[in-house]
Order: sequence, then C-alpha cells, then structure tokens
Amino acid sequence: MVEVAIVGGGVAGLLTAHALSKRFNITLYEEHQKVGYPQHCTGIISTNTGLRIGKWIHRVTIARFNTYEVVHAKYQRRLILRFNKEVILIDRPRLEEHLLNDFLDLGHVKLSDHVTNVTSNGIVSGRSGSIKYDIVIIAEGARGILSKNLGLCDPMSDYLNGIQALIQCRNSLERPIVITDERISMNFFAWVVPRSENELLVGLADRGKVLDKIKHLIKNYIPMILGDKRDYKLIKYFGGIIPLSQPCRPVLGNIIGVGDAVSMIKPISGGGLYSISIFFEAMQEMANIEDVKSIDQHPSIQKLINELKTHHLIRKIITKIGGHHRLIEAVIKSGVNEVRLKDYDKLEIDGSTLLKVAPAILTLLKPS
Repeated sequence: MVEVAIVGGGVAGLLTAHALSKRFNITLYEEHQKVGYPQHCTGIISTNTGLRIGKWIHRVTIARFNTYEVVHAKYQRRLILRFNKEVILIDRPRLEEHLLNDFLDLGHVKLSDHVTNVTSNGIVSGRSGSIKYDIVIIAEGARGILSKNLGLCDPMSDYLNGIQALIQCRNSLERPIVITDERISMNFFAWVVPRSENELLVGLADRGKVLDKIKHLIKNYIPMILGDKRDYKLIKYFGGIIPLSQPCRPVLGNIIGVGDAVSMIKPISGGGLYSISIFFEAMQEMANIEDVKSIDQHPSIQKLINELKTHHLIRKIITKIGGHHRLIEAVIKSGVNEVRLKDYDKLEIDGSTLLKVAPAILTLLKPS
C-alpha cells in the first residue's frame, strides 16, 4: 500500500490525513505534544468553508454573524459590511483536537516529533529517525521552512506579524468590529470579535512592533467599545505570521504542499481555512498515487490559485491607494453606509455598491 507522510498536525495536515486515509497508509508528524497550540488564528470562516470541512464544524461553532461593523478612526464613521450568508466563529484549537481524535484509528500519529529535513525523493527525518515515503505532504505552517528548502516556495517570502489578545469583559457586542487606523496598522487592519458574553478577541496585523500596537489598540479602543474603562481584563496574548506572498507551486514530484506552508492565503483578510477546505475536498477524490501527484491540475485547485492571484492584485491596488484605511475613507466619502458582500471568500461586492464607490477609488489611483 502507498505510504504517505504528512508533516504538520494543524488543520491543513489533519484534514489531508482524513481525506487520504481510506486509500493510503498515513503517518502524521506533529512537532508539539498536542495539536491546536500555539494558538494563532481568530477562527472566522464562511458558511461554504464550513460545509466543505463538514461534520466537525458544528462541534466547534461558537457564534454566527451576518454583519461586521467597520470603523474609520479619522472620520469616526461606521460602515456596515453585510453578508449574503452568515460567517461562523469556530474554536480553532478544539477543531484540531477533534480532527486528531477522529484520525487516531485511521493512521499513525507521531507527536513531539519535529521534522528537520525532507528530501526530494521522500525521506523524512525527524526525532524518531529517517523513513522513506511514497508521497510527502508539507503542511508545516506559515514559516514554510521545508517548502522553501524543497523548492516549492521562493526563499524570499513576504509576511505580516499577527497578534491577538483574549480579553475578559462584560461584553455587549453583537458583531465583529474592523478598525482601520494607520496608527495601529499601516499594512492591514485591526479587529474586535465577540467570542462570548464574557470574552472578546482583539487583534491586528502589521510589520514590526505589533505588541506595542495592540497595547495601543486595547487602551484606546476597548474602553470606547465597551463604554467602561474598567470593564475588561487581559487574559493572554497569542499570534503568528501571515504569509503575503503569491501562492507557491503545490506539487514538485512526490512532494505536495498545502495550506499556509505554500502561501495559500487570502491576502486581503489573511484567512487560510478557505483554501485548506478546497484542498480537502479535492483530496477526497484522489484514487491513487498519480492522482495525488497531479492535484495541482484539479479544476478546483487551479480555480483557487487564480482566485488568490486576483486577490493579490486587489491587495496591490489597496496598497497603492494607501492601505485599508484609505479604501474605507473612499467608501465613506462616496456616501455609502452599507456594503453587501455576495461572497465572503471571493470578495464579490453587490453591483450597485460597486458603482457608488468605484469613482472615489479611481480618484485615489490617479497620480497626484
């Protein structure tokens, strides 16, 4: 039987393990003693992404939202972002725990086994020794050390630093808040997500000094949002890096890369589970080793890569006009109070809204 190694026990690796376990012998390597940690993801996904991941999502769903509120710091104006289908807040560490527990009877798991090297012919070297496999799946996460060494990704990758804080409070927020403030993030945005009646997730992404910036965010925005300067307590910080590079090549011989390891990230929002869910769906159709080695030719994967490339082009435009805060400023100046997204993942905006905001955005793109 075909022997497959999966390097990385995050969502990408675990879903791939489930997808391939019916037809292949799977060995999953995870460098930590338990999955789901260190925590780094907010955990908001679309309904469609949840449907692709399947039965595990209902076990880990925390909340559902139909709208976001977007705050522009300079204008103190608020914009409503409304979705045709609700988005889902999930408990990401618990999702990984459920995926692992359900996989234990389907394959082999090597916890606390840090993989230090993978060769192009499929030899995986870790704490437990070196073993040759027919296929190696690289699902190591955002740093992509192995995927770069193997030639899947460019060594000169681009990243943002993401940081979040879990805050205990008497929370009355009904929906997530997105904050565009160049003092907090020049290259991205900040967010406040109601996790329960007693907890908020507060986060941002940017280049450098993100700890100082999230402290500024908490000090200046949380009292305003909660309406009481004493009404919160910081529980912990957590975070990680967000790849911003173009999607890498997902296949090189018998080496396949999935998820953050090959920069399959939505570059405007930083979300990775959308791409992972599409790979999971495609992997379930793989009947033999040749199918797996040609997964990059699968129609849904080719469509995904083209979508992500389009998102990178949109991000370049956002950067050119001065960042997310300038984009929201243009929308506000257009007199738009609500933006309807027809597709949360593909960023498809309602046509009437697009017609209203397009002139202001085109003005920002003109040379000064």
